[in-house]
Amino acid sequence: MLIALISVLGSGLVGIIGVLVHFLLKQGGEQRDQADRLHGEAMAAIAHQGAEQRDHADRLHREAMAALAKQGERLVDLHLQAMAAVAALGERTAALEAKAGWR
Repeated sequence: MLIALISVLGSGLVGIIGVLVHFLLKQGGEQRDQADRLHGEAMAAIAHQGAEQRDHADRLHREAMAALAKQGERLVDLHLQAMAAVAALGERTAALEAKAGWR
C-alpha cells in the first residue's frame, strides 16, 4: 500500500514537473518570439534612420557643392575683372608712354 501511494504521488509529482517544464518552455518561446519581433522592429527603425541620415547627408553635400560651384563662378568673374583691369592699366600705361614720347 505504501509503495502504491509513493508510486501515485511520484507519478503525480512527475506530472506536475512536466506541466511546469511545459509552461516554462512555452513562456520561453513566447519571450523569444517577442524578442525576435522587437529585434526586427529595431532593425527596421535603424535602417529607416540610416536612410534618413543618408538623404540628409546627400542633401547637405549637394548644397555644399552648389555653394562651391557658385563661389567658383564668382572667383572666375573676379579673375576676369582683374585681368580686364590689368589690360586697361596696360593700355593706359602704353598711352601715357606714347604721350610722353617714351615709345
